[in-house]
This record gives sequence, C-alpha cells and structure tokens, in this order.
Amino acid sequence: MSTTADLNRFYRALSGGKLLPSPLWEEMRAFRGTDRGSNRMYGLGLESRAAYCPGEKPVWGHTGSVPGYSTFSFSSADGRRQITLAVNTSLTMPEKANDAALKVFGTALCAK
Repeated sequence: MSTTADLNRFYRALSGGKLLPSPLWEEMRAFRGTDRGSNRMYGLGLESRAAYCPGEKPVWGHTGSVPGYSTFSFSSADGRRQITLAVNTSLTMPEKANDAALKVFGTALCAK
C-alpha cells in the first residue's frame, strides 16, 4: 500500500530522471486529447490537466477512485511541486468538496 507521501516521492523521482531514461519519460508525457474535454489529456500512465493552474503549463499525474474514496496525485509541469490528496466521498464527490480540492491543488501546484 502506498501513502500520499510515497506517491509524491514517486512523482519527484519520475520527473527528476531517476526512474526512466529520458526518451521513455518524454514518451510518457506525449499527452493526447480525449473526449472528456480539452483540459484533460492522457499519456502513457499519466494524465494532464490544464484546469488546475489556468494560464500555466498543465500539471500531470493521475487520479483514481473506488466507491467511497478518491485520490488525486499531481505534479507541477516542471516537476518541482507535488500534491496527493486522498478524499473520502460517497459514490461521487460533492461539488463543494470538489471546489475545495481545486483550491488546495492550485495553492500547492501553481506558481501564482
């Protein structure tokens, strides 16, 4: 089992070139659009979101969920800042909780 600190360490090591050769890391970050909107793109095992830091390069990471629990783990575009947020939810996250999560993400990841 991984903790939120473990996920942050993983993303720091990944972006710092400690886990993969540069060509593979670049291939993971070759993000492509999806049918879920222009603010959400996918690479190889990563997703990229422009909405978390408007006006900046998109952040990258991954989300996951099972009924009652959601995890959001992302890194700033330059790989210097990471945040992992684990949230207890019902089957879906209420809008108020989603807004609070976005505020936390913006504070942790965005340069502004």
